[in-house]
Amino acid sequence: MKKLFYLLTVAAALSMSMAACGNKSKSDYCQTGSQSEIIYDADAQLDTLSYAIGSDIGLSLHLNLTGIDFDIAVLKDGVRDQIDGKAAVSGEDAENYINEFLRNKYQAYRMAQYRQDKVAETGEAEEEVELPELFDEEYTRNDVSYRFGVNVADNLVKTGAPVNLYWFLQAIDDSQNATIDTIDETLAITREQLMGALMHYYQEEIPARNAELSEKWLQEVAAKGDVKKTESGLLYRINNPGSKKFAADSLSRDVVRVKYEGKTRTGKIFDSSYQHAQEIRDMIAELDKNEDMTPEQKANRKNMLEQQLERTEIIEFPLNGVIPGWTEGMKLVGEGGSITLWIPANLAYGPRGAGRDIGPNEALVFNVELVEVKPYEAPKPVQAVEDVEE
Repeated sequence: MKKLFYLLTVAAALSMSMAACGNKSKSDYCQTGSQSEIIYDADAQLDTLSYAIGSDIGLSLHLNLTGIDFDIAVLKDGVRDQIDGKAAVSGEDAENYINEFLRNKYQAYRMAQYRQDKVAETGEAEEEVELPELFDEEYTRNDVSYRFGVNVADNLVKTGAPVNLYWFLQAIDDSQNATIDTIDETLAITREQLMGALMHYYQEEIPARNAELSEKWLQEVAAKGDVKKTESGLLYRINNPGSKKFAADSLSRDVVRVKYEGKTRTGKIFDSSYQHAQEIRDMIAELDKNEDMTPEQKANRKNMLEQQLERTEIIEFPLNGVIPGWTEGMKLVGEGGSITLWIPANLAYGPRGAGRDIGPNEALVFNVELVEVKPYEAPKPVQAVEDVEE
């Protein structure tokens, strides 16, 4: 995936909705908080979770991204504007801007900070290390703060995590006054309560809700007239049957070459050979516009990218090395054909999920073109060496 560099530790926390929001719509975002509400209470789980998520993000901004003097008021404006649908920049633009800022400015700052700390620790006589300025005309404090807020909210909205926005933003405020040693005293909940709320959400709420929503989704798919179901629960539709050449090895040792796109049940693309290949084609096209490279450098770079494109556009793997839904599904279509696979979580990544985009107990859908089947060939026995008489 092309996500470059995201330091906020709770990106994964913003991944599912919580039933405590009742019937409120996403646009309401459960903004029911008031200063008189109890935060940590058995009857206020949503407030607790909202405060915990806000604290985790706020602490990451404050303690992990040391040296960035965020304007928290502007950052919160970015959060509100994105949720209200009136942000000055798109979520994608905000993320790209943040990644460039972290790469172009903050990385150099942290390196200088590391050298400063080393000099202070060892007492080595070096030239004084100056920290570079983080903000300039391209990356102003206002722009950086606002776009971080938009990016945080964009993850909330995209992943459908309804929170009590009052306590979410209050926690971001509170966390700016904390140190590693004073979290319990600074926040409205203790570190233990914060971690307990997040762990309950990750380990119980999210898996249970994903399982429920995935099962409902698969039932709706199964009701379609052109979809078939195997004994394992795999749902599939043959879009093009292809030839009579199938992956047929009983131990699934055949190798297949495919083009594919994988989505979550919400339609989010989490992996795509088509997308990866297009990104490389775009890089090749941009070479002609590059005025900093010599013709020889361009030719070498183009050759490297073309080799990468060849490996990326069509992916090759043995069927015993992928998730069970793929192993089973790729035996249902002939070479040259195409198939859609709706894969239950137990035939995909199960209760652990995979990465940032695939949560625990998530059912998935893949559209696959089977370009080629390479039947398994047993290794030939080693020829015995005849004894040589002296």
